[in-house]
Amino acid sequence: FSRYDCAVENLERAAFKTDEAKESADIYFHLGGSFFEKGVYSEGARYYQLAVEAEPEYKLVLSALAESYKSGNRHEAHKALISIVGHEPR
Repeated sequence: FSRYDCAVENLERAAFKTDEAKESADIYFHLGGSFFEKGVYSEGARYYQLAVEAEPEYKLVLSALAESYKSGNRHEAHKALISIVGHEPR
């Protein structure tokens, strides 16, 4: 059981306990990052997308995807970005 598994478990529980958009966005952001760290990119992208839906101006998501891209997860970060913005970047 890794620290990311533990984080995911706690964050998923917390996600069901809040109705506040900013708090939900933070939780989803950290869930997305945890899944990216675990190598489960599709699930990470899904949570990053939920973070942006909860808080449309949530720029940390794009920063995290840029970092993931730079660290070698280019294909996964690119797919996540497209799913979040809805089109190929220009």
